[in-house]
Amino acid sequence: MIEHQYGFNIVETRIRIDAGLEFSLGPAMSTWSPGVTGFIACYPDANPPRPIAAQDFQALGIVEHIAHHDAGDGKGGVMHSTDFRDSYVVKAPNSETLMRRIAAVEDAHRSLQPG
Repeated sequence: MIEHQYGFNIVETRIRIDAGLEFSLGPAMSTWSPGVTGFIACYPDANPPRPIAAQDFQALGIVEHIAHHDAGDGKGGVMHSTDFRDSYVVKAPNSETLMRRIAAVEDAHRSLQPG
């Protein structure tokens, strides 16, 4: 999420700092993408994973999707807040639009799940 918002990978940057290597805190302001970025995680259940189709990402403002196929077991096996099956990074021009997009991503993901 930080990379999409500010243009640098925070983990890589921290490793570079620790190793005494050169690092960059993102692109020049002329290439920076304005707006706000958010994150939504979807936790596993007993059903097979059904993520949102890539062709729907642009309409929902999704700029990144990570599938964690081994997260939890859906039968009470979620042990940590990071045991999500699918996570999405969402970009929008402002906070109000971001919240609507995150709600739309949640609805879209939920509608794909059986039951």
